[in-house]
Amino acid sequence: MARLFVGIPISEKLQRIIIDWQQQHSFSESVRWIKPENLHITLIPPWETNSVHETIKKVSSWESPTLGFDIKFDTITFGHAHPNPSVIWATGQTPESLLLIRSSLHSIVPNNAEKNQHFLMHTTIGRMNWKFHSEFTLNKQINWKETIHTICLYESKLLPTGAEYSKLKEIQLEN
Repeated sequence: MARLFVGIPISEKLQRIIIDWQQQHSFSESVRWIKPENLHITLIPPWETNSVHETIKKVSSWESPTLGFDIKFDTITFGHAHPNPSVIWATGQTPESLLLIRSSLHSIVPNNAEKNQHFLMHTTIGRMNWKFHSEFTLNKQINWKETIHTICLYESKLLPTGAEYSKLKEIQLEN
C-alpha cells in the first residue's frame, strides 16, 4: 500500500530563501525544520492506494485548466491546529489558478475527503511539539514570490525522523 498526494514543489531558489529564514529564526530545539527537498504546497492531501501505476497514468493524462502562474507567501504563522499548533507555515493568498488546478485534480484522484473544504495556500516549513508553541510568537511578514510551472504526484513515506517524499510524476504547466 502506497501513500500518495499531489502537490507543487518549491523551487531551489525559494528553498534557499526558506533555509536562510529557518537559520535566522532558530527559535528552539523543539522545532524540526522541513528539509528543502521536502518543501511543497499540498493540493490533494495523502491517500492510500494499491493502484500506484493507475494513478500515475491518470495524472500523466491530466490536462491543466490553466497555464503557469505566480504565487506569493506573505506570512509565517502557526498552522491550522489552534490553540495547539504543531506546524509552522508560510502562507499567502490563494490564486484562482491554484483553485482551478486543485478542483480539476480532484476529478482524477480518489481522495475527495477535502474536495469542498476551504483551501489555504501554504507550505509547511517546520514541525514542533505543540506544547512548546508558547515559547515564541509568529505572524512574521515575508515577501516570498514563486512562479509555478510544475505539479507533482508524490509518494510519502512516514519515518520516525519525519516524512520523506519522492516524486513519481511531474507535470509541466505550459506558459
